Amino acid sequence: MKYRFSLPGLVAGLLLMALAGGCSKKEPVKLIPVQGKVTLEGGTLITSGFVTYHPVEGIKAKAEKSTGEIKSDGTYKLTTGGREGVPEGQYKITVHPSMTGNSSTAPPFSTACTMEANTPLRLAVPAGQGYDLVLPK
Repeated sequence: MKYRFSLPGLVAGLLLMALAGGCSKKEPVKLIPVQGKVTLEGGTLITSGFVTYHPVEGIKAKAEKSTGEIKSDGTYKLTTGGREGVPEGQYKITVHPSMTGNSSTAPPFSTACTMEANTPLRLAVPAGQGYDLVLPK
């Protein structure tokens, strides 16, 4: 059995497949700007390190981790996948001290804040839109 294809029919079929394939692209997740200040209980600034927001199970965006460096003035700004901001949702937050200097020195805050499973730090984005972090000693 021989199949016959017409050139216009073949071109139309390929064009249709190309258009259908373009429709499957996902829109990028909307990111909400998140920045804040990191302090210890009592108000002492944390002046270096990293903040990571871990999405809590069930988050709509199924986001990857969002991270930001703590600057010398205690502020941080988060990015997700190379884009500034964080998808809306609930997050567990970890804070890690900077790896410079004497890495054997314990951080000035509770080490529970460095582990996703144990961190007491939680925030909702954008609820309240206050993203300052106060770390327990």
